[in-house]
Amino acid sequence: MLLSFVLVIFYLALPAFIIYLTQVSKTINKIGAVVMAYAIGLLTGNIGIFPRPSKAMHKLLSGKASLPKEELIDHFNTGLITESDLLANQIASTQDIIMTIVIPLAIPLLLFSLDIKQWLKLAKGALFSLFFSNGFPNHCNFCRLLSLQRSHC
Repeated sequence: MLLSFVLVIFYLALPAFIIYLTQVSKTINKIGAVVMAYAIGLLTGNIGIFPRPSKAMHKLLSGKASLPKEELIDHFNTGLITESDLLANQIASTQDIIMTIVIPLAIPLLLFSLDIKQWLKLAKGALFSLFFSNGFPNHCNFCRLLSLQRSHC
């Protein structure tokens, strides 16, 4: 439980701290907050701070983010997985919950900041070039774009 709390604080406080650093330091501002966040993410993911699940745990996961607690305890009691796997599962479960919450929140926030008038100006040029890309009005390109399958034109 404490580990999950620390992870949530880390995931929420680190971006705020990076934004603060970009406002304070000209060098970090030139690098950019997004590049800094990616760099820190790559470092924390690859230097061994988080435990890696064993091969047996990978087989048990079979594409899932984490296992339910009851199933995990059963596998631990039988000796199939280790204590490190329990920790890795808890971290994966916390990360999955955070992503499940943050992504649906981020999409509307991105759309709220959208300048629709500017977007329509850009889209008009793109649609114009799409229609007239292969000679005089080529509706097949537009049909393919809308249907996302091969057109019969």
